[in-house]
Parts: sequence; structure tokens; C-alpha cells
Amino acid sequence: MDNLKYAHSMKFRPREEWHRPEDHPSETTRLAGSFAAEFGAGEWGYLAGLWHDLGKYSNDFQKMLCDDNEETGRKKAVNHSTAGALLVIEKFGLVGRIFAYPIAGHHAVTCAVRS
Repeated sequence: MDNLKYAHSMKFRPREEWHRPEDHPSETTRLAGSFAAEFGAGEWGYLAGLWHDLGKYSNDFQKMLCDDNEETGRKKAVNHSTAGALLVIEKFGLVGRIFAYPIAGHHAVTCAVRS
């Protein structure tokens, strides 16, 4: 495994084409900030967007991307959401817990209820 970090792999593609974590948050922060600005929390939304994938810098996540792509093109699940959620709680205490929820759950599956 090289020293570079990756946010997303591309099935059976060389690593030079993979997405880097420092490139990914710009659109996410813009969108999250604009959505949260609707209720006066644009800066918090920006921060949530910035920290939502912090766990992608972990060795476990990087190993999962690199190993699985080379072997099968499929990825195992590695929790990358909790790191940002914990950081926001550490930095902002009780108030940070509110913003930890969207960070921790940004890949949670949602269900549509049929009537």
C-alpha cells in the first residue's frame, strides 16, 4: 500500500484515477452548508460536510480500498463515519452531538414507507 490516501476506489482501475479525500469534501461542504443555511446553520452544515469522511484517512479504510479493489473489485464495509462524529463532539461538546448525527449517519440506509 502506498502513502497516498484515497476516498473512493474505481473498480479494477489504477490508483492514479481514484478519488482523493482532499478533493471530495469541496462539493459536499458547499451543499451541506447551503442546505443548513436554510435554517440558519450554514457554518455547521459546512463543518459536517468537511468532517463527514474523516475516517477515510484510517489505515483500515485505506487497506480495504486497496486490497479489495486489487483482489475482487468489491469493498467490505469499514466504518468511516464515526471519526468525524466523535471529533465534532470532542470540539463542541453537547452542542456538537446534534451535528454528530448527520455525520455518523450519512451512509445510513433510509426506507420509504408505503401506504
